[in-house]
Amino acid sequence: MVKIASYLGDNSDELIKFLSTDDFMSKSANPADSVIASILEYQNKTNNYGQIRGSIMLNEKSEIVGFLGTLALPASYNSQHYFCVQTSSAFVSKDYPGNFKKLVKHFIETNKNLPTFTIFPVPKIFSSFEKMGFVEVNAKRFKSNNYIVQDYIGFTRELFRNKTAFRLLSLPIAFFANVFLKNKAKACELKSQLMDDFNNDYSKIETDYKARTADIFAINWSQKLLEDKFANKINLNKSQIKENEIIHVSCYEKERIVGSIVLKKVRDYKRFIISDIQTIDNNRAEIICSLISASLDELKYFGFNSIMFFGIEEIYSNIILKQFKCFKKAIDKRVYYLPFSDIPAENISLVFSDDDLNY
Repeated sequence: MVKIASYLGDNSDELIKFLSTDDFMSKSANPADSVIASILEYQNKTNNYGQIRGSIMLNEKSEIVGFLGTLALPASYNSQHYFCVQTSSAFVSKDYPGNFKKLVKHFIETNKNLPTFTIFPVPKIFSSFEKMGFVEVNAKRFKSNNYIVQDYIGFTRELFRNKTAFRLLSLPIAFFANVFLKNKAKACELKSQLMDDFNNDYSKIETDYKARTADIFAINWSQKLLEDKFANKINLNKSQIKENEIIHVSCYEKERIVGSIVLKKVRDYKRFIISDIQTIDNNRAEIICSLISASLDELKYFGFNSIMFFGIEEIYSNIILKQFKCFKKAIDKRVYYLPFSDIPAENISLVFSDDDLNY
């Protein structure tokens, strides 16, 4: 017999111990080393905007045997301010199968007064969310992984690391691609540089973002959001970078920041993923050219082979795909929304560009 309760953050040590079983998360509680630890610190830092931090499943001994995390984020729609919630980590002990729906029902019930999303459920439970009234949003945004490849040989070795035959057959093509298709930093009018923190003036981007998203439901992008999400993971070592650490590059025009990109190391791959990208409206293509070119220089510095992106706004992905040679891999990830009040599904615009603190 199990019991479902709200997780309020008062027993994080016990939760980390549970989530560390079966290699679900790293043993480390350092946010730079563990996605889960990073999420828990984010919740502490923001108090999860006053919302519960998840649903926990307890056995007859009051031990945690299941968890469905909840992340709250500030959003706006038609000049109205909201807090919305999304699922984060979900894990049920193998000794208690068949109880995941109980966690989901608790998540829905406790957040019934908020716009509610579930992020990237596994395919076998797509229908479960649909039966509970959830609808898919921004579907086209999450149907492919895109790679800006700088070293096709290294990229191919990683892509087929567990498929020896494919790797051996593909390596001659990779040698050819390194000669003719290799992405290199471009000469750009605007300059971008690596940043050491997020204590910067992003107000020009914030102003344009608010105007651009005024008629859609979108998260409130701001300097504070960047600080809350990423400041505890910024890489300052310069010689090596750990899983879950990030680097931050900004583009300048007349000494004002006009573009921002955050890149995170992808697990044990020699690869970055775009975790966040925003620019002002004017001269966007040139700004993106500068940001990606500076990022490719950093890629070379760390000895990485590619930059991956998916789930970013089309105004950015379309420009990147046009300016740089990209390799595309089809996927089927889904974001579901439980229709709320007067916010129609077609007016939702969310981006989930990586698997950590997505928005």
